[in-house]
Amino acid sequence: VFCAEYWFLSAGNLDKRALTDEYNQFCELTGNQAFETASVKTEKMKELFSFSYFQSSVEYLFSKNKAPALSAVETADNRYPTRRADGSYSYEQSYRNRSIETVEQDAYDATLYNSLVNSFTGVDPQLQKQLEDFIRLMQKDGVEVVIQLAPIHPVFYTHMENNASYAEILATQDYFYSLESKLGIECYGSYNPEDFNMTSADFYDAQHPTAEGIYKYYFVKRA
Repeated sequence: VFCAEYWFLSAGNLDKRALTDEYNQFCELTGNQAFETASVKTEKMKELFSFSYFQSSVEYLFSKNKAPALSAVETADNRYPTRRADGSYSYEQSYRNRSIETVEQDAYDATLYNSLVNSFTGVDPQLQKQLEDFIRLMQKDGVEVVIQLAPIHPVFYTHMENNASYAEILATQDYFYSLESKLGIECYGSYNPEDFNMTSADFYDAQHPTAEGIYKYYFVKRA
């Protein structure tokens, strides 16, 4: 199950934190030109010689509010953030239990500023080709690929739908569905929460459905 996002197709959303060794090997194998991101090592060196970073590090060392020590647990959801054995992530209890009013405020705030949207520079044909080549490579390995799209909070989605500047972002879901016939795969979900009768109660924030909300759209076709 390949959980696809619109920013996967935008060169402006490349993340300098990415570990790119395997990505570069993939590009070499498939004849693609690899995109380059800022060097993590360079950033670390800048931090090493940054006085403000040094100050914040010293402040953290003397802080009484340090992060709790890591420990192994068998439960899926806990008081603190949890990285599960299957690689999935569970938010901390306080975030999971935020009120609907707080979640809706978060969604409204996203209409004013959203880093993922602001970094979106349009669909890049090279990234489209790389994604399709990646799917073909998985199929060659015997993998039955399925694309899954996740809905956006109703407040934020309504804002996007009513503003022409988001048209290219919303159109990416049509692109992902077009891969059904092009690559012989299935695509499920959509960005529109109304397709699955989802409300604010089904979201943790503007973009992340709750664990219960996922069941409403997982492996369900859009309306």
